[in-house]
Parts: sequence; C-alpha cells; structure tokens
Amino acid sequence: KTDDGGKTATCAVTVNAKVYPVESVSLDKSSVELTEGETATLTAAVTPDNATDKTVFWSSSLESVATVTDGVITAVSAGEAAITVTTNDGGKTATCKVTVKASLPPGVLPGEFSVSDTKKVHFSQGNLWYDGFEFMFEENQYDFANQWKSNHISHFNWTPYIESAVLQNFFGYGSISDIFFTNADETTASESFIVNVGGKEQKGWRTLSKDEWKYLFDVRKVKGNRGIGYSYSINITYGDKKGLVLYPDDYSGSALAPDTQYTVETFPEDCLFLPAAGYRDYNIEAIGAYGLYQSSSASTSLEAYCVKFLGDTVKPDDYTGFRSFGYCVRLVTEAK
Repeated sequence: KTDDGGKTATCAVTVNAKVYPVESVSLDKSSVELTEGETATLTAAVTPDNATDKTVFWSSSLESVATVTDGVITAVSAGEAAITVTTNDGGKTATCKVTVKASLPPGVLPGEFSVSDTKKVHFSQGNLWYDGFEFMFEENQYDFANQWKSNHISHFNWTPYIESAVLQNFFGYGSISDIFFTNADETTASESFIVNVGGKEQKGWRTLSKDEWKYLFDVRKVKGNRGIGYSYSINITYGDKKGLVLYPDDYSGSALAPDTQYTVETFPEDCLFLPAAGYRDYNIEAIGAYGLYQSSSASTSLEAYCVKFLGDTVKPDDYTGFRSFGYCVRLVTEAK
C-alpha cells in the first residue's frame, strides 16, 4: 500500500504444512503360536512420534493358515504364515511369523514327542483301561487299578499273534482273559482300534514299537541334550503315585524334582507321566516299584518287548516280558 494515494497491490501466500516422513514401523511380537480357532493381537508402532501419516495396512502371506484384520490374527488351519504390516508413507514393513497347530481331539495331551527322525506323536490323557465292554482312557495320567477287577482292567496281556490286526482274547491265567491291541509294523490296524473318550469314539490310536520307545527316551534331544534329566526324569510323584516323566520336544520349563508332590494344578500339562503301576500275574504286584509298558514289538512267540523302569534304572527297548503277564498300555496318535 502506497503512502501517497493509498494505492494497493495484493500477493496470495500459500503455506504448506511441513511433512514429517515415517522412519520405521515395528511389531510388539516377532512370532506367535496359536491353535486352530484361537486369536492374537499385534500392535504396530510407527516412528517418529510426529510422523505425518501413521496409516498402516495388514496382510497375511497365507490366509488359509491365518487371517488378520486391524492387527487381530485369527488361526484358521495348521501351518505357517507371515503377517506383515506396511506403512502408507514410505512403504516401511515389519513381519510376524505365525505358527498354527491343529486343534486336538478329546483325550490327547498337547505335548509333541519325537519317536523317530521324521515322526512325532501325542500321547493319550491316561493309561488304557477296559470295563468289559469298551476301551477308555483313565481320567488322570496317574490313575490305574491297584487290584484285579474284571470291570476295570488296566494291565493288559499281549495278543498271541504278531500278525493280528484285530482285537483278540489272550489265554491269560485261569479265568482271567484280557484284551490288548497291537499294530505290528505300524499297519493301518490302528484305525480299527477304538477307545471312548467323553462318550465319543476315538480312532487312530496305536502302541509304540520298541525302537520308538528307545528313540523317545535316549535319542531325541530336549533342551539341546538327551537322556535322563533332559528328555525324562525318574522317581517323580504325581497325584500321590510314583512314576516317570517324559518332557515334550519343545519343553522349556525346569526339570521336575523327585522330592516334590505334584498335583493336577502344578504338573506341566504338556508333559507325559507314566505311573509305576506294577504288573499283573494273578493279582497286581509291585505297585510303586515297577513301571512296565507294552510295545508293539514281539520278541518270541511267548514274549514281547516292553519299557521297564525301576528306581534309577530305565530300560526302554531291551527288556522282554511274558505275553501272559499284564502290563500297562499307553497309546499314541500321530501329531499333525
């Protein structure tokens, strides 16, 4: 504006907001493990705090395994997927690995145990027992019958023929005749075997071979090492019963202590407990002293291999017992 005459001229000024670019994006988790149907939430952090555009987009590398919406992951089916968050400004990314495990049917313990270089199994929730009409699993890992009962058989004879692919009666002692299933050579016979859990029939159970028992105890590594104190511990008390504990492949907790009384609340849910339930001749003997568990491997026409533990000694594959003696049975199903 002029001083003389008040003439004026105008200039339009446009002021642009200063843009503060995104420097990085990060996630609060680098990996997540879920079971089918479970969900988990990821939180994305964009830096710097004064970044102009903090908009992020979520994506899954395999939506058949896991989906994601606004950071909420939903597990769909067993497998692995990568969840990626991407910024709108600058295209910065961060990734979280998602591992989805198959949901477990009733009667299955969650822990996975390697029984060979290529095979993993889940164990049943308890030892096998028979009420004279159907097979079932004990409710707790430490349960078993402490005396002979025709309506609660928890110590089983071995079938008379290794080629057998069906349930059979074995000669036993006197009027005692037990039934025990074995799937020799890992045939599809396991599909013929049915147990009842929670009123529902469950197929696909089998017994371990002597070589699988050996691998379970002495070959596989837990916490980077194998054998006693790593893959298993002995002289453990659970539910007031003496026995042996096997740790799952990915166990990260402490080894269980012999001088501790474990309960359902304090015993790790993914560990396997084999009670020292003795054996049956005419009656059940040596409860708390011996643990004897059948394998699917025959030794002779009269004997079969079994797992034996006594005090500080464990023989997973080199002990044989008469097929006519009743030993415990703990079944497995394949891990998916």
